[in-house]
Amino acid sequence: MSGAWREIPFAEFATLQRGADLPVNERRSGTIPVLASNGPVGYHAIPFAMGPGVVTGRSGTIGKPTFIAGPYWPLNTVLWVSDFHGNDPRFVFYFFQHFDFVAYATGTSVPTLNRNFVHGVPVNVPPKLEQEKIAAVLWKVERAIEVEEKLAAAARELRRSAMRQLFTRGLRGEPQKETEIGSLPASWEVEPIRANAKLVAGGTPSRTVKEYWEGGTIPWVKTGEVDYCVITHTAEKITPAGRENSAAKLIPKGTVLIAMYGQGVTRGKVAILGIEATTNQACAGIIPTNGKVLPLYLYHFLSFSYDRLRSLSHGAQQQNLTGELVGSVQVAVPAKDEQAQIVEILEAIDRKISLHMRKWTRLQELFKTLLHQLMTGQIRVHHLDIDLSEIQ
Repeated sequence: MSGAWREIPFAEFATLQRGADLPVNERRSGTIPVLASNGPVGYHAIPFAMGPGVVTGRSGTIGKPTFIAGPYWPLNTVLWVSDFHGNDPRFVFYFFQHFDFVAYATGTSVPTLNRNFVHGVPVNVPPKLEQEKIAAVLWKVERAIEVEEKLAAAARELRRSAMRQLFTRGLRGEPQKETEIGSLPASWEVEPIRANAKLVAGGTPSRTVKEYWEGGTIPWVKTGEVDYCVITHTAEKITPAGRENSAAKLIPKGTVLIAMYGQGVTRGKVAILGIEATTNQACAGIIPTNGKVLPLYLYHFLSFSYDRLRSLSHGAQQQNLTGELVGSVQVAVPAKDEQAQIVEILEAIDRKISLHMRKWTRLQELFKTLLHQLMTGQIRVHHLDIDLSEIQ
């Protein structure tokens, strides 16, 4: 390390202590955070330690650090810093994110971190002022990440509100009529998907035949990739032989995909193809046929209809959709020019969400890069004029 960085044992940088047991039935109503290996898990009336504090997972989730500004109670599934030895607590928190605690865990079924194995490890530490500046840089990047996350969440809520308005009231202030799918503008029609589109099932080439997969060039969509998006690439591709020797069919760009089954929230999700592709048998492709329903309108309407789609599924072990059920789904159909206007509004909101998520992703990548380079001295900030007053 260049400059005034020094190498010391971990224990002289931050001394770790095991937390204390506190069963749920012994916790008293209060405002003191109770910290476990994954972070806060409740509150108590009495503190075990005073902040600022840093804890890291000891058992269960190894090495995940938590920073706490005020008093807290560390459970016995964490190690807490009992002595910072004059080092900046916020810097210690970021240092813990970079340090490989997992390498010092023992046990297979339930890995456990032994502080004694960590305490003797040599670590390189900058002077206190440089620690504070490093922490300030990383803190500012984290705040920028939070801003983008909040802006994306606000845009998603705007999208939900816009869909409720657009798919029930329309854009023209028309009188309403009652239909089997709820109140709609008087001029809108209600028709099943099969009236204006055909459904195409997918398939999976045999995994035991390598010629069906190796060197594949045909995109092959799995249900996990059907997630309210335009699909422009896939994790796996199949060969022409794989397509010809399976139920997989090449379907066109603009096809709306729906996940027919899947664990958790997957079933009922939709996406739209931005490329020609094949799908597995757990996806249904919906291809508009007569021009009455715009593909992007259908995609957005089915996104809005997620809960209704899931309510149609059935099955004893796993509730599944079927092609017959999907074909029977009723769709609100306005005039094509109004469909286009609705699509334009929702696509604009989607672009905003996408913009914030791209920024969020890039800031996450920046944080990881800076964390590594700042903690190893590859980037030095000791000479920079950094405002330290903002850090909470």
